Amino acid sequence: GHVQTIAQGDVQVMSAGTGIVHSEYNRSKEEDVRFLQIWIVPNEISVAPRYDQRTFESKSYENNLLPMVSTSLPNTMFIHQDALISRIRMEAGRDLSYELSGQNKGVYLFVIEGEIACFQEHIKARDAIGIWETDTFELSSQVESDILFIEVPMLNL
Repeated sequence: GHVQTIAQGDVQVMSAGTGIVHSEYNRSKEEDVRFLQIWIVPNEISVAPRYDQRTFESKSYENNLLPMVSTSLPNTMFIHQDALISRIRMEAGRDLSYELSGQNKGVYLFVIEGEIACFQEHIKARDAIGIWETDTFELSSQVESDILFIEVPMLNL
């Protein structure tokens, strides 16, 4: 029976835990909606369902890598996994050195807008690259770019 609107800049965290039913839809009949729904496997099962939503103003991640979702970092939204979701909006021509937060981690970079160069690959808007088996890496923005970093533990299969 709960209804919530997600606006531009909002991040929503939901844990289905022991069970939850939900759906998303665009309320506007005139405007398209673009959002990301990211599923991360939790590190525990049968937790109580929970929900959280927060607005992150774009100025808070302008040329600044802003942690938004984690298990333990202050001022982030909690999830049941040793994961880290961060965002940055970089000016054209800027470089960034990224250091992974721990051993056996990987990062999924998603370019929301713009274009970046990473590992000699050019990644454009709405494209992504997975990075693992490294402690650090470099990227540079080719144009003003908005980038999402999703750092998760790598599974040992």
